[in-house]
This record gives sequence, structure tokens and C-alpha cells, in this order.
Amino acid sequence: MTDYPYYVKEKCYCIFCENYFNEFKEWQKNEGTDFVRNFDIIGTDPRYFQCPACGSTDRERHLYLFLKEIGELDKFENKLILYVAPEINFLKKIAKPSMNFICGDLEPEKYLHLNINPFYKIDLTQITFDDATFDYVIANHILEHIPDYKKALAEIYRVLKPKGTAILQTPFSSLIYNNFEDFLIDTPSLKEKFYGQNDHVRIFGLQLFDDIKQAGFHLQIYNHYEVLPKFQPSIYGLNEKENLILARK
Repeated sequence: MTDYPYYVKEKCYCIFCENYFNEFKEWQKNEGTDFVRNFDIIGTDPRYFQCPACGSTDRERHLYLFLKEIGELDKFENKLILYVAPEINFLKKIAKPSMNFICGDLEPEKYLHLNINPFYKIDLTQITFDDATFDYVIANHILEHIPDYKKALAEIYRVLKPKGTAILQTPFSSLIYNNFEDFLIDTPSLKEKFYGQNDHVRIFGLQLFDDIKQAGFHLQIYNHYEVLPKFQPSIYGLNEKENLILARK
């Protein structure tokens, strides 16, 4: 049974800082062009994006509740976990002395102010760890930034132990099968126009899920209303369209 209030007189509630407030902050960046909106991309919900108190985002709140409610967080005990581009609120909430986290990012200098030690330079297409090292790899909204994402999937598979799990939350469109990308879309302004963000390199279609399987993984996908039916998105700041994507080795 969850220990969070399901309904609090229409007040918003942050599961990380446990504050109540009138509304979540909306996504302040470009929400995409009409071209991008036609894809109906499943990712961040711009209406409930950020907690005004702790700064947590909808994607990390949703991930935490998913993993807690299906019992996956309990399996983190005594496990070695690679967390790429870690979200600090999520990390603080789940970290215990019995869990061993290795955190990293392609640009580790961005995380110096967080005092996360150790912190590695991690390129998901060339992970500098041995085969079968980790029990979990967390890559929350990362693949959409990587040009050769199939190589990243292969590397994640390689460094996972047998029966290990990758958490691969990624924006995608269920309206298309083939990914939408073009090598001429190569500037921040063009990426924002055609992909929705200036640091994205494609819009994933349903091909993504076949590519995850072809990398060797068994997929487990959980729907919001199957796992979190009592967590009203507007109150908890969640995107009910986003599924939990677990890739098991």
C-alpha cells in the first residue's frame, strides 16, 4: 500500500519534497511547432512539469512511483546501479547505504555542484566498464539525445549482468513506426523545429521497441492506469500517457 495521499482537496503534491501547492510549473521552453505537435509525442507533460519547491520534474516523479508501486525499488537492495544523467531528487529519494550507485554523464562538469561522488564521464555508446558489471542501468530520457542509439542499446546490454534490467524512458510517438530523423536537421534551431527540442536528434516511433528487442532485451511495459490508477496526474504532476519501459536481459 502506498504511503502517499491520493487526493488532497485538489491541491498539488510533490512526492519528493512533500509540499502542497496550487499548481506545478509549466514547461518554460519551446513546446514545439505545429509540425512536432502532429506527432503527439509521449514524453513530458508541459502542464505539470516542475515542482515549484524542489524543482523535480514529472518524468522523475513518475519513474519513482512506477518503480515503487511494482516493487522494483525493493530489488535495488545490494545491487550495482549505473545511473546516467542522474536526477538529483530521484537519486536522493531512493539512495540507501545498501545500494551502490555509479553516476555519470557525457558532460560530467554539469554535475559538479551536486557533489555526487564518484561521478564518471559516461558515453553510452562506449561505456568504460567490463561486461556484465551492473544489475541496473537507468537512462531516463537519454536515448533521444544519442545519434547512434542502437550502439548505446548494445553497450547497455553488454554491461548488464544476466537478468539485469535497463530503465529506458524515452519520448516517442505511437502514430508512426519508423523513427523520424534526417541528417540535414543538424542545427539547434532545426532540431527544435522538427524534433521539439534543440538537443534531440530524432522523434522515435514504435520502431524503438523492436530495436530494444533486437538488442537482446525482453520488454516489460507498464501502463499508468494499470499501476497508478489512484494517482491523479494533475495532483501529483505526472504524464498519464507515459509508460514504464523496462528492458530485461
